[in-house]
Amino acid sequence: MAGKGVKMEKRKNFRDEIKEGMEIWEIGLEEDEEDEVGDCTIELGVEIEEDIVLKEKACFGDFIHKNTKIQKYKNIEKKVAGRDIWYPEPTFLGSSMADGTRSKEIMSLLADEKGQRKVMQEQIENMHSAQESIQNTVNVLQENQNGIANTLGVVDASIKAIQLCKIHIPSIIIIIALLLCIPMVHGWGVDGHLITCKIAQKKMVLFQSRLSKAAADAVSQLLPGYASNDLSSLCSWADHVKFRYHWSSALHYIDTPDNLCTYQYNRDCKDEDGIPNRCVAGAINNYTNQLLTYNNGNSVSQYNLTEALLFLSHFIGDIHQPLHVGFTSDRGGNTIDVHWYTRKAVLHHVWDDSIIETSVERFYDSDVNELINTLQKNITTLWSNQAKAWETCSKTTCPDIYASEGIKAACAWAYKGVTEGSILEDDYFLSRDPVVNLQLAQGGVRLAATLNRVFG
Repeated sequence: MAGKGVKMEKRKNFRDEIKEGMEIWEIGLEEDEEDEVGDCTIELGVEIEEDIVLKEKACFGDFIHKNTKIQKYKNIEKKVAGRDIWYPEPTFLGSSMADGTRSKEIMSLLADEKGQRKVMQEQIENMHSAQESIQNTVNVLQENQNGIANTLGVVDASIKAIQLCKIHIPSIIIIIALLLCIPMVHGWGVDGHLITCKIAQKKMVLFQSRLSKAAADAVSQLLPGYASNDLSSLCSWADHVKFRYHWSSALHYIDTPDNLCTYQYNRDCKDEDGIPNRCVAGAINNYTNQLLTYNNGNSVSQYNLTEALLFLSHFIGDIHQPLHVGFTSDRGGNTIDVHWYTRKAVLHHVWDDSIIETSVERFYDSDVNELINTLQKNITTLWSNQAKAWETCSKTTCPDIYASEGIKAACAWAYKGVTEGSILEDDYFLSRDPVVNLQLAQGGVRLAATLNRVFG
């Protein structure tokens, strides 16, 4: 470059031009001189202070003209006190760098570039944070996948029921929207009903089911295809259709006189308007009778037997939840406010959900299937003699026996020691958990026995 006549001048007040380690040099060509510059090296030693020597290596590309508007530094290596410092590639825009004004403009551009890089870095960090947030959301969705699948199953069941009733499409859309948005009240809770139906349909030993072959075949025929022959997947269906079948709400429970701790069908099986037979015991009788028409040989039944199966399976679960045969004044514990450990709840919800949830979390590693396996093992071993008695019924179904047991359990365990505002912790949980387990096992065994008697 020296042979090409490159002129370099050190600017005045050089120290003032040094900012953040970047020195500005005036570089230009001789008057009217033009040359193509490829890779090149300029080395200059300048004494800045007594013990600091600056060396600069600069490489340029393209043509460099006098008064060029663009000067591009591809690589800059600086050595200060013997240390190499590499800087990112800057681009200088402007006219000839022959005066101090342009130097200030360049410094301003450099400052702008630094600010832009800071903004870009912040954007990158924000993108990383967004990625983490998205991943966390994905994890939460994956953790709740089973719950989503169950909801979709209920939606499908509701659509099928609606189609059977020949309801128009706009109504279907409204109903599905309501299903997804309205909070539901569950008897036994989703887990409780799932456990009851799993026990009823579960194989006791290899190749042996609790259901007879005829009952198992009938259940398989009546369940919709998307249920994959799993009765438990739709065992909570009756809770989800209460908003559509308003008349069905009264069929989930029985209200008995306060503090008598007894049940009588003719006295207690009625709804709030006093209409007889409208209670969970009456519903079990009704849907059992509907299912008995399955073997009549008629190609078309006057009843929706799929719904009859789902209602019966659900209601046999409900009647084994003690507070579904509770006192009239507190609506089966629904108006008794308590704390389940640190959480606010009503007593009915404690028996529907909280005891089961706490048990599964504490004793079964949050896996409800482990609880089911334990109950199934107890039914065939520890409770084997009792299980035979549970199956006994002189009729096709015996809801009056189940309801009488329910109110006794409610008085002895659910209501006992509980008042408004009670804090229910380990003393209550550990003494009531075995009762809940026994009721779940009874419900599953009795559901299977009822289906066996219905279908032969």
